[in-house]
Amino acid sequence: MPMGNGPALTAADLQAGDITIVYDDDSPDHSLMWVGGNKPLVHCTDGPGTSGIFQQSNYLYVEDDDAMDSDGEDEPIAEVYRCNSAGMAQRARDIALQFSTRSDNPAYRAVRLAGNKAFLRTRFSQNRLGGNGGIWGPEAFVRAVRAYFRAANTQILSANEGVTCSQFLTYTYQAAGVWAHAQASPAHRQLITDAANDGLLGNMGLHGISPLEGLTRVGPAYYCLRPMRAQVEAVMPRAVQVNACIMSVDVLATRLDGGNSGFTYMGNLLGKPQEDD
Repeated sequence: MPMGNGPALTAADLQAGDITIVYDDDSPDHSLMWVGGNKPLVHCTDGPGTSGIFQQSNYLYVEDDDAMDSDGEDEPIAEVYRCNSAGMAQRARDIALQFSTRSDNPAYRAVRLAGNKAFLRTRFSQNRLGGNGGIWGPEAFVRAVRAYFRAANTQILSANEGVTCSQFLTYTYQAAGVWAHAQASPAHRQLITDAANDGLLGNMGLHGISPLEGLTRVGPAYYCLRPMRAQVEAVMPRAVQVNACIMSVDVLATRLDGGNSGFTYMGNLLGKPQEDD
């Protein structure tokens, strides 16, 4: 899909929780979240020295000759999408920070200074990349609640499989949607606590098995959590009501730009991508 024809934006136009979709030619290639501050970008990356959910300084908006088109103007490199709920965007930003490792983290810096690749708390992985976003069914709903629970309890997002950039952002906004409802419903917060205490939000072993077997395995968790599903769906952005574990960046871009997605296309950023810091 080609990049949209929106207004030109700079870093000064961005707000916390904005999602940027970076393009390579006419194809979505990478996705990041703008969080602000002196390390304003969070994404899941597999760069030359870093693998995992990473918070770093702004590397998208470098003005030089390579970022100019034939008329001497900066070229658009990324679309920007903004959640229609400012509160949801702020919560997603907070969750993204919870899951990430800062580039100035001493442990991270020690690994890089030693000349080694840093594998972060949740690493980058394409093991589950399915491409079509799947369906918003019992498995996807339980995964969204689990992402919320892990964020709320300062756990990592994915201890075993890892995630891609688009999976990370989808989980982050899913967790923000669950959070929005859970904070308003003590009874449903208790449902989540009960499911976790019963071991239903741990590793479900769903990778590489049939859909029918997967539904059987996720059934106990879904049975516990399903009383809150409709209320969560009412507040969660429609764009992220998918199975996050198989979300690809091109599908994420399409869903963000769709009708009733819960996001608004704001325009295009100018410059060119650089290496991770």
